[in-house]
Amino acid sequence: MKMLELIGAGKNYQRGGVSFAAVDEVSLSMQKGDFLSIIGRSGSGKTTLLNMIAGILKPDRGEIRFLGEGTVSLDDTAMSALRNREMGYVPQGASLLPNFSVLDNVRLPYYLSGKKEDDATGRAHYLLEEVGLLHLADAYPAELSGGETRRVAIARALINAPQILIADEPTSDLDVVSIQGVMDLLVRIHQRGTALLLVTHELDTAAFSQRVALMRSGRVSEVEKRSATKEGLVALLAG
Repeated sequence: MKMLELIGAGKNYQRGGVSFAAVDEVSLSMQKGDFLSIIGRSGSGKTTLLNMIAGILKPDRGEIRFLGEGTVSLDDTAMSALRNREMGYVPQGASLLPNFSVLDNVRLPYYLSGKKEDDATGRAHYLLEEVGLLHLADAYPAELSGGETRRVAIARALINAPQILIADEPTSDLDVVSIQGVMDLLVRIHQRGTALLLVTHELDTAAFSQRVALMRSGRVSEVEKRSATKEGLVALLAG
């Protein structure tokens, strides 16, 4: 069984009274344990596609299946429960709650899932140690660097042990050292069996993945391995 499958998924928006396809008949799939990066220029539809997969947006057409279950027909409550239980989602940009400590930010999805029998604090401490930030458990988001903020968001996305981690531009606006730290962390997560789906416009980030797909004008096409070098991706993006 495929973990994730999109069949002809599309989403239209209106601009200046004219309809256009932000996501245009996309079909792709992932197996358990895959690591797929989707690259593309700004405005190519990457974030819309990711939000459709995560169930934050509904497609106008096509089908999305996760763990064999069609998600398009799920209502908001059921989709939120599925996402919180089985998907870790790291949105683009700042996403931590500013009035919550780092520890409380990481624990939050656990409590929203309704779990009560296990130790949320113990798991949060474990994940913060895993991302190298246990010493900042009592700090607040305003006290963190960009790279630290991103790593806390990843820890939060992992609190319910999801089968897939979905990240939107996880290394955007970070310095070289922070990018390396975040990608090393994501590679370790993948090596332990969690599937990864990233969207990015940074070719160095995409180079860490097993599979690469190119998104252009709402359409997605997988890149052959021999073309997935940085030079090859530059040429594809320029084409």
